[in-house]
Amino acid sequence: MKDIIKKTKEIHDLFPNKYDKRSRLLDLMEELGELAQAVHIVEGFKTTNDPSKVKTVDDVADGVCDILYELILLSQDYNLDLEHEYLSMLGRLKKRVASGEFD
Repeated sequence: MKDIIKKTKEIHDLFPNKYDKRSRLLDLMEELGELAQAVHIVEGFKTTNDPSKVKTVDDVADGVCDILYELILLSQDYNLDLEHEYLSMLGRLKKRVASGEFD
């Protein structure tokens, strides 16, 4: 995870314009919408006659990666230890599943 975060920051630093937290959040929401559209089309929940809007699993992968990029940068904006926080959340989730919360 640390290598992915480091590489993400390196690429981000190449951009001439820096984004604030609000812009980052808006970009994240936009990317989430694009991922939702791709999943809907790939899974057949939504159809399109527009060839430019046809989506594939590659589009889903691209959407997931775009979201990961934005989440990593947002976590950096708040000086979060993303790896630590994520592992902690997984531990809490495991306990919730074990308690039967999702049955």
